[in-house]
Amino acid sequence: MFCRNCGKEVNDNAVVCVHCGAATGVPIPNETTNVTLGKDEPETALIVLSFLFTIIGIILAVINYNNGKPNCGKTYLLWAFMPLIVLLIVLLISMVLVPLGT
Repeated sequence: MFCRNCGKEVNDNAVVCVHCGAATGVPIPNETTNVTLGKDEPETALIVLSFLFTIIGIILAVINYNNGKPNCGKTYLLWAFMPLIVLLIVLLISMVLVPLGT
């Protein structure tokens, strides 16, 4: 392709002429058009892993928050702490039903 301003040859993908700096008319590539974002829905297998292993759930939550998927991050974090919440409830119930020292 040739520059419309100076007439010198330029690369077909050039946005501006390297010789005179004039615009060539080629659209500027937009980096965001090439990025495909996944859905912000958590996967069931990863929810189960989050439930079974708290540290994995926390890691998945951080990764998803950083990748722009806050709903996934919240779900993984919730399921990561669910076993701890259940354990705390069972522990409190057992302490009420069976007082210490008896």
